[in-house]
Amino acid sequence: MPLGGASLHWTGPQLLTWGFVSRDGVNVQLIQFTSITFNTDEIYVPVGMRNVETDWETILFYREPAAAEQQLRRYDVHYVVVNMIRPSTFISYGHDRPSIYLTSILPNSSYIVYEDGAHSMWYRG
Repeated sequence: MPLGGASLHWTGPQLLTWGFVSRDGVNVQLIQFTSITFNTDEIYVPVGMRNVETDWETILFYREPAAAEQQLRRYDVHYVVVNMIRPSTFISYGHDRPSIYLTSILPNSSYIVYEDGAHSMWYRG
């Protein structure tokens, strides 16, 4: 998904750029002054936007195949890039997590369109 790593927020501006939300559907709200801390990195937060972290994990954990396939269609995913050092995992919060999608679904229903030794790109349809 185009949001992976591009923003620190799961409701980043890439949702708008890639057309996953419409401009008319975007609202922001000023955070309460009393909630500002040293770690605060925004004073406005989006309202009513999808949290794509959940969508990302739904796809890669693939525990509910129907829900995962719905998210793949929502984000119009046609290609999957796999790190060949850890081909059966995805990185989440700095940890490698096992992926049913990468180990069982991808190799059986897709084919490699590019490989460079470190990564392979699969066409999933």
